[in-house]
Amino acid sequence: MLLCFLLCGFGGRGISGAGGGTAWIVQAGTNDYSLGIELTGNTSVVFPTAGTLQTTTGSPAGFVIASQAPGDLLYASSNSAWTRLAKGSNNSFLGINSAGTMNWYTNIQLDDSAAQFYSATASKGTLKVLLSGSTDGKLMTLASSQTDNRTVTLPDATATLTYTLASGSLALATSEINAGECQAVSAGTTNSVAATGVATTDVITFTPNATIKAVTGYTPATTGGLTITAFPTSGYVNFDVCNWTAAAVTPGAVTVNWKVVR
Repeated sequence: MLLCFLLCGFGGRGISGAGGGTAWIVQAGTNDYSLGIELTGNTSVVFPTAGTLQTTTGSPAGFVIASQAPGDLLYASSNSAWTRLAKGSNNSFLGINSAGTMNWYTNIQLDDSAAQFYSATASKGTLKVLLSGSTDGKLMTLASSQTDNRTVTLPDATATLTYTLASGSLALATSEINAGECQAVSAGTTNSVAATGVATTDVITFTPNATIKAVTGYTPATTGGLTITAFPTSGYVNFDVCNWTAAAVTPGAVTVNWKVVR
């Protein structure tokens, strides 16, 4: 028969099965080991030119695919095909791309109707957040340089986080102030400092950078003294230094630290 014609020359014998649906390949030799192939119709099987065939009950350790390496994954890329996915780089995460196939990512992305969250990509200590509706995919980056484990507790309330819009320090003028008057304020120079983004609706907090109770004009007295008040104008932080005494006062040097939080 044809099967024997193909195999007998290589030390084997082809035998037609009695049932008419099974063919046997028998190894010639002392043990006469055999391989049974059951066919239900005309079948074409292509054997590899080298290697060892695996049985359906073979152990996973015997299953080898082309170019595999430690850490690789095997997944179904379609209803009839398997694909090898090489292992990812350090600190990467397994996910599914827009085509519905497996892929490695250095970012974690969780999509919903509210926001998309991204893990750090550039360095340790950063968390990048892409909020829904953000312009051109602009990211908000939360950064930390902590040297130990830290806990940030958020309030149990619906609220808006504040941030420092501008901050700095300013040496107040020391020119004489007449009784019942205030020093003149000049935008960006005298008792005033440029502060990008500051609006007239902002609130300024400030404090002297040292005690001023012994500074001329600010020492405690029943006859009055100098006062310092802050006020915003568009793009500037300003300070009024006013004399509430009955005589002219030449104030001593005072530097204030200021901040605008929004």
